[in-house]
This record gives sequence, C-alpha cells and structure tokens, in this order.
Amino acid sequence: MSAAIEELETAIGYTFNDKELLRLALTHRSAVPEGAKRGKAKAMAMEPPRTNERLEFLGDAILAYVTANCLYHTYPQLSEGELTATRAALVQATTLARFAREISLGQHLIMGHGEEMTGGRDRDPLLAAAFEALVGALSLDQGFDAASAFALRLAHPEAEIIVGERRFKDEKSQLQEKVQAAMAQTPTYHVIDTQGPSHKRIYTIEVRVKGIVMGSGTGSNKQAAQRAAARAALEKGEWDKIPASLPEDV
Repeated sequence: MSAAIEELETAIGYTFNDKELLRLALTHRSAVPEGAKRGKAKAMAMEPPRTNERLEFLGDAILAYVTANCLYHTYPQLSEGELTATRAALVQATTLARFAREISLGQHLIMGHGEEMTGGRDRDPLLAAAFEALVGALSLDQGFDAASAFALRLAHPEAEIIVGERRFKDEKSQLQEKVQAAMAQTPTYHVIDTQGPSHKRIYTIEVRVKGIVMGSGTGSNKQAAQRAAARAALEKGEWDKIPASLPEDV
C-alpha cells in the first residue's frame, strides 16, 4: 500500500502527513463487509464509518466554493446564469471522473471484490465521489489552500474550454439546438439496457435522430445516461448527415 500511496502522492503533487487519512479517502463503502456493517450498526452511530463518504461530503462543498470563486473572479463578463451553468459543468460526475482518471485514481481505490468485478474502478459516479473525498482529505491534511490549488490545477483548464466554446448548457440542450438548427428535428432517448440491483442500477441509453442511433451512454440514473449519450453524439458530430427523407423517429 505504501508504494501505491507514494505513486498517488506524486500524481497529485502532495505528500500526506496522515497516510491513514489518504487511505480513508480511497476506501469505497463496498470494502466494508455487509456483516460488519450490520454487526456494528450501534457502534457506527457513535463513530463515523471507515469509508470515504464523509470526506466526499467535505470535498463536494470545497469544490463548489473553489470553482465558484474562481469563475467569479476570472470571468467578469459572464452572467449569473452562465456562471452557474459553468460551475455545474465543472463539478458534474462525468467531469470529476475525468479528473480522477488524469491522476489514475481508480487504480488506487480500495473496494470490495464484487464492485471491482463489475467495473467499479472506472465507473464515473464512483470515481467522482473518490475525487471529492481526495479533495476533502487534502484539505484536512494540508490545509484549504492546498486543496484549492490542487482542484484548480485540473478545473481551471476545463473552465477555459467551457467558457471559450460557450458550453454553458448541458449536453442534451447543446445536441437539441444543433439538431434542430441542422434538420429541424428533436433527438429522442431510448433505454436499451438496465443492469444491477434496484439500489445500484446502471442504465444504457441511445439517442436517436429519425431512428438513427447517434450516440449511446451509461449512467447510474436515466438523466446521467442521457447526458452521456448526448455527449457521445456531440463528439461524433454527424447529426447533419442524416438523410432528410428518413421517417420520423418513434
């Protein structure tokens, strides 16, 4: 574990004084056996569970403030609505998961065997939560300024892209505007697969234009999967190549 921690510390640019705090930030709830959770229910009411969920809560709040403060001072030309949309794009799960992948956070996570076997190390919601937990842990160990600097190192270049390309709207809105402008059509979204138990469902959704699949995506809820599908369609960028003679989508 120490070698893995050193590798992660190199990637983030900070050396933790409290290695157990970093370990906690990496610990997903699936690493705690169900039997232990039930057997220690009363004890856990007195003592916080040894997973990264509380650190995730802290990191989420820090990221919200840090990104808002950065955007406010860096982009005085943006309206309140544009600032809000840009911040939302910066702290959404897909963006935070991408930040996590940039530092190879997934390979360092501590999780249960079942979670790992179902692709947990590369699942956006899990990676996003771990990234938030890492920011929270960094704040406790190194101070708020260190956590802020680390978050901005990844978020600021992303903000420049969002603002530069004026991507203030979510992926679904962007796709709808482009498709309507190009061919006066409205994209439709279709669930093609559902996996996992009811409390941990993973949806796969296709976005179609006039019956043609333009992109697909997965997510822990339908809204996230729809955004992922729209993002794939935007990246593909071929909605304007659909023949006008095709029938309407159903």
